[in-house]
Amino acid sequence: STSAPATTAAPSSPAAVAKPTGDPIKIGTVLSLTGSSSLTNTNMKYGILSAAEDINEAGGIMGRPVQVIVYDDELKTDKTATFTRKLVTEDKVVGLVGVMASSSGLAAANLANELKVPLVGMGMTDAGAKPPTPYGFNYFSLNYYALRSVLERIKSLGYTKVGLYYTDTAWGQGALDTLKNRLLALPEFSSLQLVSIQGTPLGATDVTIQMMKLKDAGAQSVIIWNYDTESAAMYRAMDGAKWKPHTISVIGAISAVLALLPPKLVAGAECVDWFTLDNNPSAAAIAARTKKRFADFDETQGVMYVGYDEMMLMAEAIKRAKSTDPKVIRDTLETIKDWPMPAAGMPGSVMGFGPDDHVGMTGGPVKAVTEDGKFKFISGVPNVTGLLGF
Repeated sequence: STSAPATTAAPSSPAAVAKPTGDPIKIGTVLSLTGSSSLTNTNMKYGILSAAEDINEAGGIMGRPVQVIVYDDELKTDKTATFTRKLVTEDKVVGLVGVMASSSGLAAANLANELKVPLVGMGMTDAGAKPPTPYGFNYFSLNYYALRSVLERIKSLGYTKVGLYYTDTAWGQGALDTLKNRLLALPEFSSLQLVSIQGTPLGATDVTIQMMKLKDAGAQSVIIWNYDTESAAMYRAMDGAKWKPHTISVIGAISAVLALLPPKLVAGAECVDWFTLDNNPSAAAIAARTKKRFADFDETQGVMYVGYDEMMLMAEAIKRAKSTDPKVIRDTLETIKDWPMPAAGMPGSVMGFGPDDHVGMTGGPVKAVTEDGKFKFISGVPNVTGLLGF
């Protein structure tokens, strides 16, 4: 485990900002810093810690410093539960942020509900869940909204035969259910046919069989819904077979693959992106500050920006609540409708929650990987709060 107090930097001018004082306000996070998704989780940690430093440099919350306490669950749900309980009962955090994988998110959300401490994270539920997880607030729905954006992109390209390659986890199973039973049942996607569904275990490195089944089924576009290792394995398999269909995923998976494979193997891959570093001055400034603080921070890892925003959103709720009572913070999160997402939204984006809606951010823009491993913006509109179809 790592206890990581957010350091307090001196204000830019002596009279600009008063240094926070008093007992720290503790925020906890459980991340998978080892295991098959360690790269994305490590960068999410940097986003959370960088946000805490920005908060403290701006005077803290209600004049008090913020302290972030981090534990590594190794992508094991029993450890997620153990560390979440420890954060609340022993470390006395007033809020939780940052869980990412669905298995971890669900485990953390269950404990957050039991212990009555608000959690702003990912993976705990999907859009449209009724009722919403009482103490869980999903920053971004990685299934419903991201997959909706994926299908809209596939349809716009004129493809009709779609393949799904997913990791057999709660996240992957959720994607399969969302595709088959919710999105593809909508009239607007009636032209799309799911011709092949291929799952793989977590951490798989040879997925040749799955790739060949997708190819033999005639998939024109393959949705890749996997973590770092399994995503990279599919691109290696496609390269080995000299097969290059249209592929589309989410930014976290694709940016992680770029850290593992030569760009030429990934060039042309598309992803739904919930941050726009190349056209968002706020995100670019956040990335620059974070790079100065953490030398091995990778600014292309999109979940860092989600982690930053989750931490800033929790801080915003505490400020609006004028309280560190977890119940008051939870109730305040449900009232936020106008939060401008400093890192993860396109310029002009806002997000928020409601009593019947604990998913804050809808789908995002689409980008493609270039030959030199960069991202090229293709299309998109500002993210807005509110569920589509619920």
